[in-house]
This record gives sequence, C-alpha cells and structure tokens, in this order.
Amino acid sequence: MVVTRTESIRRGFWAILRVLRRYALLIVALLTCAPIYRWYFKSSAVTDPYHSTHCYQHTRGGICPYPQPQDAPPRRQRTGMPPLYEAYMDFENHLTKQVEGNTPARKYIYFANHLTNCGWGNVLQEVIFSSLVASGLDRGFVYDDYIVERSTEPYSRSYNGKIIPSIIPHSAMINGYLVGLDSRGLNRNENNETLAISRRVYERICPPSERVYIHLESVEAHLRSVTSNPTASLNDASGKSILDAWLARLSQPDVKDARCMQVRDDSPHVFNIVFFGTTYMQDLWKTLSTSPVLTNWAWSPLVYRALEQNRRLFISDSKQPAETSPLSTESPPWHISWIKTAAPLPLLTLHLRRGDFKDHCPHLADMASNYTGFATFPEFSARDPFVVPLLVSKDSTESPVRHSPKDIPIVESKEELYRYYAPHCYPDVKQIVQRVREVLHDYEKFLRGADIGTGKGSSFEKARAEEERDRTVPDSSQERRGMAGWSWKQKAVDIGNASPLRKSLANQTLKKIFIMSNGDSDFLKQVKDALLEDAEDSRNPEKSAAWGFQWEWEVVSTSRDLVLGWEEAPVGRALDMYVAHRSELFLGNGFSSLTGNVVMLRKMGPFDPVQTRFW
Repeated sequence: MVVTRTESIRRGFWAILRVLRRYALLIVALLTCAPIYRWYFKSSAVTDPYHSTHCYQHTRGGICPYPQPQDAPPRRQRTGMPPLYEAYMDFENHLTKQVEGNTPARKYIYFANHLTNCGWGNVLQEVIFSSLVASGLDRGFVYDDYIVERSTEPYSRSYNGKIIPSIIPHSAMINGYLVGLDSRGLNRNENNETLAISRRVYERICPPSERVYIHLESVEAHLRSVTSNPTASLNDASGKSILDAWLARLSQPDVKDARCMQVRDDSPHVFNIVFFGTTYMQDLWKTLSTSPVLTNWAWSPLVYRALEQNRRLFISDSKQPAETSPLSTESPPWHISWIKTAAPLPLLTLHLRRGDFKDHCPHLADMASNYTGFATFPEFSARDPFVVPLLVSKDSTESPVRHSPKDIPIVESKEELYRYYAPHCYPDVKQIVQRVREVLHDYEKFLRGADIGTGKGSSFEKARAEEERDRTVPDSSQERRGMAGWSWKQKAVDIGNASPLRKSLANQTLKKIFIMSNGDSDFLKQVKDALLEDAEDSRNPEKSAAWGFQWEWEVVSTSRDLVLGWEEAPVGRALDMYVAHRSELFLGNGFSSLTGNVVMLRKMGPFDPVQTRFW
C-alpha cells in the first residue's frame, strides 16, 4: 500500500499527539520547574555567603565584612549537617590579599607542627604562646584552621558521636591579632606592624622554594654552642628560656633575612602540652600580657551575637539591655556596648568537665599531675592549692609518685589516689554544691572586707574558725564597711532567736549560675536542682546553719540551655569561654586547658583573685 505524503504527515502528527498525551504531566512539571530552578541558582549565587566568592560579592570600599550569621543551613546544604565555614575562610583570605603586593620587608613564620586532633583549649594555648615567637621577631604570625581531625572528609565525629566539622577557621571563634585584626575588628595597620595571615595566603605568597625550614634540633644546637654546654636542652626549661632560645636562633644571619620561615611539621612543639601543665610558663606572663595577642584580644562576631541572643541567661532581669536592631554587616555586634565591655556579668560560672574526663582524671592521678600553669599562679594557689599526694604502698617502700619539699598528703592505694583527685577534677553533685557554697562564702567575706585569702585553703570551716577568733570587737575599718557585729558567732545567735537571716551583699548582683559543661542532661539537671535546693535552705532558719545569710538564685542554666544558630552551635565552646571570662565569679577545673585560657583572660582584668576559683 502506497502511503501518500499527506497521509504520512497526518500519521506523524497523531503519533506526536499520543506521546504528548502520555507524558503531559511530566511536560507540565518540567515547564513549571524550569523558571523556579533558574531563579533558585541565580538568587543562591547572590545571597548565599557559603560560596567561594563571599568577599567579592559583599566587599564595599575594599573591606570584606564578617559573613552574616546563618541561623539555618543554606538551601543547598545537606540537611542535618553542620556548617563548613567556607565564607569565613574566604574572609580570612581576603583580609590579607594585599600581602601579595608587600615588599620583602614583610616577614612571616608558620608553625607547621601545630597541634591537631585535640581539644580547642589545647590548640588555643599553643597558638597564643607560639605567637610570642612571631611578635618577638617582628614577623607576621601564620595561623591555620582549628583542625578537629586531620581527615580528607569534611566531617568528623566528636567524643559522643556527634557529627562536627573536621576544620573550623579561627575567625569563626576569635578576632583580633591572631586573625590579622585589631580588637575593633579592623585590619588597619596604623603602626606599620606585620599582620598575621592565614596559612592559605602564606602558601600562595611563600612557595616552598622561598621557605627556610627550622627544627628544634637546630635551636638546641645553637643553645649548646653559645652556652658552651654540650648537654644544654630545652626539656624542662622555663618559658622565658625557651622563648629566648628560639629568638636567638631565628635571629642568626643564615635565617633572619628569609621572608618565609617555617617550623617543620616533624619538629617537636615550641611549647608542648607538658609545658602548659607546669609553672614553667609563668615567667612569660609579663611578655604575654603586654603582647598584641592579648592587648588586641577579641572574640568572633558569632560569639558576641550568641551572647546577645542568650542574654536572658546571663543578665539579671533588672539589668536587661535595651532591644537592639537586627545584626547586620553595617551594624556589627561588637558595637553593642554591653557585649563588648569589660564589665563583669552578674553571674557565677561553673566549669564542669565530663565526657572524656571520666577516664582522663584517673590518668592525671597516675601521672601525678598538678593544676595547669595558669591555675597555679601564686595569687590562686594562696586560696586553692592542689598538692600532689605521695603514693606509698602499705606493704613496701615503693618510690613516691613525686617528691616535694612541702608537707604532702600520703595515699596508700590507687583507689585512694583517685578519690583524692576526684573532687578537684571530676566532682560529684554533693561535692559541687559544697564547693559552690564555700566559694560564695569567701566572696561574701571579700565584699564585706574580711577576706582571708591565705593559707592552704579558704573553706567554710576555716572561715568560721577565723571569724570566731578574730571578730570579737570590730575595728574601725570594718565599721566603715558596715561590718560591725558581723560574725559567724553572731549569726548563730540570730538563728537561735529565730530572727531574720542577714541578706547577702554578693547576692544583690550575683543572681544567676551558668554551668559550662559537656555533661549529659540527667547529670546537669541533678546539679541544677541541688544548687537551687541548697540556696533555698539558706532562707530556712531550720536548715540554714551551713549558710548564715540568705541566698537566692534567679536561674541556673547550662550549656545545653543555650539557643544557638546553625553556625554558632559548633563554636559554642568559644561562647562558654567568653561567658566565663566575663563572669563576676568563676569556678573552674584546674586541670583543664579551657579553664586555663579563661584564667589567662581574667588575669588581664578587672578581677580580684578571689573571683577566680577552682574545684
């Protein structure tokens, strides 16, 4: 049968029509989604700061602002996954892009052997002390990311199995000198100093062929040469000796003119983790406290914003600041005075380590560890000394764990040793409540002008004994401070006569507790309930013998009560540190590097040592 041209066209038309009918819904869906798809990727490229051109999209006048905080993941981010902070890395790179045009007079030093795969507290203290080498040489400090886990994968798992970023840029947590800025968040180089730069910029402007590599062995060899001591070593050396040795070696003619200096990744650390657990670091305090790392210290805008978002937990209801406008790049959070001020928050902050410290505390006991170097400054040891006990077997003349010229406690078994460490390193609920009460009594005495502050401790029992002995007749200075008649003996009489209990001076401002902790919810609830119940006992004449004055908490909150955005949650430990740094009263874990860093910042002012305490 011959098919004409007209018939062929007609059949083709009906075939196409049948196909269209069959796939009509699919065709309609495609035509509908195409404009939406096009709009999504166009708008995403403009508004999503999590692409590699953040600074080029948002730069005004040559200054790249901090990325705007993201409370929820961008549309293209995998659901349920934490941020990777690409915009912050781009921000760090943009800060120092002008370095590429610098003259050779700008010199840099990169510590490629920096700590990884460990806690933020350990990493931060090493970064801070390593920067002293850079500032001592007038070289720009090269900072790297906080590497939670050195991995090819963007995500890792925390101690409790939670998915976290493998890498967090420093600018998501801190500001200031360590990220190439001053304390106002500006990178204006008014003093013509060499600013810190990111490792990514360093690798771009310092190719391997232009780098001079340094190893600890070279530093110690130079030390042996100048001292004519063939056994000279930096093991167990003081902080000043270590810093001076590095500065001396890196100032020698063979390396001092090199633009790019790098400590080899296989070199031992300049300041190792053992160093920070000793008093050896204390002779560097004058150098550190006047260095740009602390004089230009600041926190990330993410941290300031998180503080503002959670202010209900940190500021008494009567002291709430006025509402502020929504944060933006034009109105950065560090302009909000109550956030950036050095004034203390009316808050008692407790640092309760849990998680890995359950096993770590017995390990510290086995190693005969003392508090960290920052927790053993004389002004703190006067009130809260930790004396390492002597382990002596009942059945043998076993060598002691550590010799000391002081009178030290004797323990006769590992179990007894662990019990000795526990209240200071891993206190239980009862020990926490007792210690909080002791610290509040000491602070009350300080405010009333009768602070003891000396001896082997400042427990409630010692305070009671000293008060009863010395407070028979108040002196004139005590009368001027409203102290007349105030004594533990007088309180006992007041209680016995069922007269109203004296109100606390400290409690007039100190009304809230914040517990920075990685403990589970059940444990933290037990602590909160116990603290509230103990304060309630202070207002009950039948149960107040251990108090002697009234106390009331408005609220007891924990790290788990914080309301944190998508970007803020992974850097919550920085917010914990900032809150502890600003708290009117801080009770920390003397074995923790995080507590040590908080103490370092509190030593910069404006706190009296009685306001910084340890378990």
